[in-house]
Amino acid sequence: MSSKLKGDLAPKTSKTPYEIRLEILYLAQEIVGRENDAQLNLLHLQNEKSEKLTLNEKDFQSTEKKILDVAKKLNNFVSIG
Repeated sequence: MSSKLKGDLAPKTSKTPYEIRLEILYLAQEIVGRENDAQLNLLHLQNEKSEKLTLNEKDFQSTEKKILDVAKKLNNFVSIG
């Protein structure tokens, strides 16, 4: 018996809300980590082209703040749909 309803497409889990939020936090950490790696690679490329590279401090938030911001967005997506 197969249903076409969107709710039925989601995998059924027995995870607690805490476990789901923890997974969201890990996912956010991975996303921000990849963004940081991409930024670092870009800086290396820019540095190769120019010895003088000025950075605007506002462009770089702390990693922890970025992780929490992404986690909040993912949590809102999951909660609100």
